[in-house]
Amino acid sequence: MEIKRVAETEDQVLMSFDKRLFWFPIDTVPNLELWNEYLGVFWKHPSNFHYYFKSYSKLDRGDVVLDCGACEGFFVTKALEMGASRVIALEPNPLMVRCLKKTFQQEIIQNRVVILPFALGASKSDVFFDFDNQNPFSGKISQTGFLIQQTTLDDLAVDLAFHKADFIKMDLEGFEAQALLGACQMILKFKPKLSITTYHRDTDYRNTLDIIRGFGYTKISASGITRRSGSEAFRPYLIHAAR
Repeated sequence: MEIKRVAETEDQVLMSFDKRLFWFPIDTVPNLELWNEYLGVFWKHPSNFHYYFKSYSKLDRGDVVLDCGACEGFFVTKALEMGASRVIALEPNPLMVRCLKKTFQQEIIQNRVVILPFALGASKSDVFFDFDNQNPFSGKISQTGFLIQQTTLDDLAVDLAFHKADFIKMDLEGFEAQALLGACQMILKFKPKLSITTYHRDTDYRNTLDIIRGFGYTKISASGITRRSGSEAFRPYLIHAAR
């Protein structure tokens, strides 16, 4: 494991992962879980069921990518390294948004990265969001916390005048199905490749699979299998899909 604390400000810390640099909230602990999250994005190995790319749902050079649940920006970096022309990163945690803006300062200036501070769902509303300062991956919509804005990808596509969307990655702590329902028009229009996590809740895989089939996708496969949080239900880590 090679995580190094490189620099600090009053409320943020810069960490190096195999020489890739990312800003985190100052209380973030550089532990094994953090390293596993990094490997999930960058380790191309058959035993890494969290790897976001398949042969038919790979990211091609020039793709416009939507990173839904950007968190610390591991996937943003991976997409840029693979040749994405632009990455639109959605992240509701305000602490992580500040870190993302610092990590990708130059790419934002170049208009290669756009950071949007929203949660995603099937409709627009105000929702509560909760997280642990020491664990940047713990943030989720909850019954308590502080109010943030939830929006839909369809509304964002209109508001920001999306002209293209080639690849959508989602890791939304169990809200992937709702976010897909809020992206119907955009997905039917652009037909992007999809890589969607399905392991957070018992029903995630079946609900997500039904929605993707309803969009007319014919190339669909699951990656890995897990049983989490004491649940009796096994489900895949990811669904990969392409038209």
